[in-house]
Amino acid sequence: DAVRGRLRAAVIFNPTKHGLDELRTAVAQAESRQHFAPSLWIETTVDDPGKGMARAAVEAGVDLVIAAGGDGTVRSVAAGLRNTGVPLGLVPLGTGNLFARNLAIPVNDQDDAIVLAFSGYDRAVDVIVADITRPGGQTESHVSLVMAGIGIDAAMISNTNPELKRRLGWFAYVDAGLRAIPASKPFRVVHRLDAGRHHRSRVSSILVANLG
Repeated sequence: DAVRGRLRAAVIFNPTKHGLDELRTAVAQAESRQHFAPSLWIETTVDDPGKGMARAAVEAGVDLVIAAGGDGTVRSVAAGLRNTGVPLGLVPLGTGNLFARNLAIPVNDQDDAIVLAFSGYDRAVDVIVADITRPGGQTESHVSLVMAGIGIDAAMISNTNPELKRRLGWFAYVDAGLRAIPASKPFRVVHRLDAGRHHRSRVSSILVANLG
């Protein structure tokens, strides 16, 4: 086996993003420099933006998982890697790339981002975990790296026009936010921080921030 004993990465990528040919070339060069075996390449899908792919990569025994896409792809891949000990590398290809910006990963230089991903320098980062119980009793768990919101913030993200986002970038969020404000009605919440006392409030939005 030619790859026995060599480290191997998996690249989980959003196939709708531009620059994938350049990405493959840059990854191949990094594999050669760092003496990695050829990487496992896995596409995300509309139904699964990365979580299942990350779990498949871990089951395949890779030593590094690289998420190539926007914040949604990165968040979903991170959810699949949580508690596995497998490091996550980032190649930001999205509109905001907020997580990459917070970690000072180059958002306009794909080659540099790949060099960092293969460099072996790890940085521990907290995650936000939202455990949700629906009215019918169904439970869900969602992971976020940058921010998690309920109310106006969630409506803004949900209502962002994908085509407008592709053409105008950040301005698509402004459009969605302006449409979300009049449609969002205040709601009552009960909340507490750590082991503190419960507070009751009437709010239009809740935003929990892990990073800027």
